[in-house]
Amino acid sequence: MESLRGSATMASDTIQALADILLEPDGKLKDLSDKKGRLKLLDAITNNCAKQDETKVLMFKLPQSIAKVIPAKVNAELCDDDRKRIDNLQAHYFKVFLLGIASAILFGFLFVITVYKSWKFNDVKEQHELYYKHKQEIIDFGKYIKNRYPDTFTSWEETRQRATEDGDN
Repeated sequence: MESLRGSATMASDTIQALADILLEPDGKLKDLSDKKGRLKLLDAITNNCAKQDETKVLMFKLPQSIAKVIPAKVNAELCDDDRKRIDNLQAHYFKVFLLGIASAILFGFLFVITVYKSWKFNDVKEQHELYYKHKQEIIDFGKYIKNRYPDTFTSWEETRQRATEDGDN
């Protein structure tokens, strides 16, 4: 990096030398018709080209010099406090993992119970539907007998009422 700064300073000096050769102190162009002025200009151009070549070589070598400065590997060591924090964090993650497993088992158990109750409820529901269907058939049969044989139904109803009255007494 130092050599790059040095080459930048050299380039600045070269530009200053060219300006001194080409310009008067008041900013007007110098008369270069004399041999001495032309030789100064030619020397300044030659020096500038040489400095540009040096800068190109330095720019080509720059990545290699930077690569030499960068270390190949870095040894990182934790202090005791950092090691304790990491150990505590690992223990915490283990506890969270165990809690997750316990929660999964609990929710699985609740799910199985829910499915079992649902199946049992479906069985009870089917039994009740069969009971109400059978009861409806009996009611329909009673209506059929009442409409088809009204005398039989009336005698049956009277017999039933007498049996109920005898049972109450």
